[in-house]
Amino acid sequence: MFRGTFILGIGTLASRILGLLRDVVTAATFGMSAGGLMDAFVAAFRLPDVARRFFGDGSLGVSFIPVFSKTWQEDRQKAWTLLSVTLYKVFFYLFVFVLVGELLCWVGIRYFHPEGRVALTAYLLSLLLPYLILICMAAVCSAAMQALGRFTISTIVPPILNVIWLLGLLVIAPFYTNDPEVQCYILTVCILAAGIIQVLLHLPFLRKNGFRFNLNFVLVSPETKEVFKNFFPKIFGLTSIHLNVLSPLALPGFFLAD
Repeated sequence: MFRGTFILGIGTLASRILGLLRDVVTAATFGMSAGGLMDAFVAAFRLPDVARRFFGDGSLGVSFIPVFSKTWQEDRQKAWTLLSVTLYKVFFYLFVFVLVGELLCWVGIRYFHPEGRVALTAYLLSLLLPYLILICMAAVCSAAMQALGRFTISTIVPPILNVIWLLGLLVIAPFYTNDPEVQCYILTVCILAAGIIQVLLHLPFLRKNGFRFNLNFVLVSPETKEVFKNFFPKIFGLTSIHLNVLSPLALPGFFLAD
């Protein structure tokens, strides 16, 4: 337990330090840009980030670990089936969520001034929303690895976003253009690439431990229901904490800026 805590603590500390550096570089790149580029990007990234805390490591991962661990002790193949079904359901539910979000983004693009802050935020958000699916699937895979006592991969994965984010801002975007708005769009692509890498990194480790994708819904129906039964009460507990972070999106000034 102490070894796992130490390993995860080191990874969290590294991720926080890189996150601070990431924010400094982002503010230096977009902070003085005309048209409220920094505000639009922060608002666009905030929704996927808060949703990740709801659906990913903040609640679903915590709900998944005890059920997976108990199933693993009884039947390992059944435990892998539980992971497969959980990943499928997370993907399906969040895919619907993202589709609704993309529709709202289309409304923002269609009915607000094309060069205004709301339209810019809608463009960026439409690109960033799929990241939500990727990071939540990575969180479930990471939870399975932690349940097996494999903490190294969970330490490596979180800083990846910050590393690729910094590479995008410092290397990739300046190489292609000096236009801050185009650089911002390049950064969103880098964030999506980071999400894909965070998911794919788990696969070799999971397969090495015996994971094979199997969608036998009937076999793990009680366990799946238990995971999501434990998940939804945690959503309500987190709502009062994290929804305040979205409050700037509701400020009249944000929309009246157009």
